[in-house]
Amino acid sequence: MNEAILLVLTVTTLIMALFRPWVGIMAYYLLATMSPPSIWPWIFDDYRISYYVAIATIVGVVFHVIMGKINFDNIKNKQSLLILVYWGLIRLSDLLTPYAHIPIPTNMFPPEFLLGIFDKQILFYFILVLLIDNKEKIKYLSFMLIATCAYYTYWANNQYLSGDIWLYTINGRLSGPGIYRDENAFAVMFITTIPFVFSYGNLILNKVKKLAFWSWIPLSWHAIFLIGSRGAFLALAVTTFIMARQTKSKFIFLVLVVGLTFAIITQGGTMFSRSTDTIQAAQTDESEAPINPRIVTWTAGFKAMLDHPILGVGAERFQLVGGRYMEPGKKVQVIHNTFLQIAAQSGLFAGLIYLWFFYRVYRPVNKLTSSNAIIYNTENAIKIALLGFFITAIFLNLLINEFLYLLLGMAQIIRNLKQKEDEIKTLNKEFELVK
Repeated sequence: MNEAILLVLTVTTLIMALFRPWVGIMAYYLLATMSPPSIWPWIFDDYRISYYVAIATIVGVVFHVIMGKINFDNIKNKQSLLILVYWGLIRLSDLLTPYAHIPIPTNMFPPEFLLGIFDKQILFYFILVLLIDNKEKIKYLSFMLIATCAYYTYWANNQYLSGDIWLYTINGRLSGPGIYRDENAFAVMFITTIPFVFSYGNLILNKVKKLAFWSWIPLSWHAIFLIGSRGAFLALAVTTFIMARQTKSKFIFLVLVVGLTFAIITQGGTMFSRSTDTIQAAQTDESEAPINPRIVTWTAGFKAMLDHPILGVGAERFQLVGGRYMEPGKKVQVIHNTFLQIAAQSGLFAGLIYLWFFYRVYRPVNKLTSSNAIIYNTENAIKIALLGFFITAIFLNLLINEFLYLLLGMAQIIRNLKQKEDEIKTLNKEFELVK
């Protein structure tokens, strides 16, 4: 019965993706972020639903291009151009790597496998920006992120309350199901979706309903504490303070700030114990200095960037050559910093483009404004989510992460919508002058 329902939903989605490809892009990101196969693996089994949806969406886009129904002005902007350059540099760094002769160990993913995922994420960035062209569509996309946050908040807290948390705990840290088995990926999902819960709560006028909607946020905090990601914890503190400052109510401001502080004191044990363990290890074993092994890999990554500033050591190859930039006997790990991951592996220019993506979202010279509540609050959520992502990415390798390119795509969509709104206002003013 479940397989029959899945078959009907899949076939319906594939057909709609051919004739309305924006439905396909929604389905693609639903599968990429909420990941129903991770929630109900016994229903999805080994069916490649995401692959079929992606193919149907691409075919639908091609049909619409042939019929002249795609507005390419949506991607004629600086960000999309630099996304293309950024992708080209990373691909070129793989093609021209000076370390192509070094064999890939069996415990590492081949660069081509990881870059294949990266290619798909970049392709769907462009499809997203092309197809999501009004506020209703981006609202549905935001609802999808809110639903993702809500479900996994429920899932994480349910594991804790039911006593089943030990089934998903590794070294005292909660990992998620399916694609969120990696604790850091699980934490990034919460950091980038909580701002949408907050911002869309602002659209609810009834105070009781608004507070009820926001009551989900502290439960999401608890999920992050269970995961035990220190980078996510720092991002959570910064983004929560920003959200608290944006509230017009001093009471809600105090509830958010005091509530998070209380939650940290009572529930943040996993992160504090990890930090304490690291310090104790450094005190008892001189080989562990400096205290955080990340500093060792950051230093090595910086040296690799200076040694290969144009195209780096090659995409996803730092672990192969990182030992050259470390003291003998040090363990080579991933860099654990997204900027250095990109700059050391694909060149300084690619790393600077990565930083520019965040700068563009926050730069003060952007004078475009919108009076539409959906556009305003979606933009606010995107800004906070990207800030949270950036802070988390200081401590993690997140070059290949679906949320980065989804949020950048949504930021460009909002910019396009504001541009159209501004053009309509200008035309109306000109029309009034003519009258």
